[in-house]
Amino acid sequence: MNAIRATLCDRGEALRIAQMVGDSIDGSELAGRKKDALATAKEAEKALENIMSAVKMGIIHPSMQEEIDELTSRKNEALAMAAQIAESCAFDVEDFADFLQFGATLDDAAVLSAFVGQVVLCDGFALVTLNYKDIKNEPALLEVDWFAELQMAPRVGLEPTTLRLTAECSAN
Repeated sequence: MNAIRATLCDRGEALRIAQMVGDSIDGSELAGRKKDALATAKEAEKALENIMSAVKMGIIHPSMQEEIDELTSRKNEALAMAAQIAESCAFDVEDFADFLQFGATLDDAAVLSAFVGQVVLCDGFALVTLNYKDIKNEPALLEVDWFAELQMAPRVGLEPTTLRLTAECSAN
């Protein structure tokens, strides 16, 4: 946990991770949703124009006001959705780095849940795979040497090269 917290507390590392996240954001899905919302607004506007043309030609029907209200509401909702999507596309590297550094203040279970993908125990060390990738676009790894002090269960038969913690040790 100390190695993970140290990584999260390092401002340079937090900024590097935040920049990688910002670089990996694929805006195509959001752009598609924004395009759909704007198309919906345009369709509603076109329908409103058609109703107004009909009114100008003297075609008046009692349900027209309801239709106008519904189309106006649909158009406004679609425009609001497009604006919201445009706002959500903004990614602030500094803010995300602050969020990562805040992670160091969380309890152990929350830190493990948010930042650790896998832990492999080996002879004398643990290899921790974090939930982000390094500069080479490979999973970020922490090698922690303090596992050598833990009491490990004896190896029996054909076991993998990793060690199992004893019940006494894993309960601590």
